[in-house]
Amino acid sequence: SGLGRSLFHILPVGPSVVAFQALPLQQQLRLVFSTTTNCPDVRSTAAIRTVLAFSDTSVPVVGGHWEPGCKALRLLLAGGTSWFAARPSVMTVQILESGKLRDHHEVSYPASGASPPLEELYCGEGELP
Repeated sequence: SGLGRSLFHILPVGPSVVAFQALPLQQQLRLVFSTTTNCPDVRSTAAIRTVLAFSDTSVPVVGGHWEPGCKALRLLLAGGTSWFAARPSVMTVQILESGKLRDHHEVSYPASGASPPLEELYCGEGELP
């Protein structure tokens, strides 16, 4: 019986992967995000597979941990450096909405989208990443 009011809440876009790095000497993969995240659980293979899907399904991920500040994620690989020698020349990772990766305040949409191609990095002792 008259004009109503509409209320819209616009959520910001969730974090995206800005770098996807292979760290063979550390036997790790590293993902760097565009913003700090809400740090979803990544301690097990099952938890990681809820958040991420790899274009190469043979990636031997066994666990992971967030770097301080929750802007970068380290994924631990099984099998030593053998996977790095045989890995595909182009590989990406997809963020799955089911993992509910969001910004650190959890006010963004769940993240989705693909990473840039995997980049191999070699760091000296005590150097980052």
